[in-house]
Amino acid sequence: MTPMAEIEVAGFKRTKILQAIVDTGFDGFLCIPVETAVKLGLELAGRDVIELADGSLREELSSRGPFVS
Repeated sequence: MTPMAEIEVAGFKRTKILQAIVDTGFDGFLCIPVETAVKLGLELAGRDVIELADGSLREELSSRGPFVS
């Protein structure tokens, strides 16, 4: 069974409750679909190389939103 958590993600336009997979290697960043990022009003920040669970690297779009604690 995959551990899940309900999280609230905030953008410049709105917030949304999402179901997230708990990752023991969490580094402070989230992976969400581009469509969700656009609806939340996140700003396109560029492209970043990400490392997948199998160790492979992939370039993906990245965005940023307001800091909420």
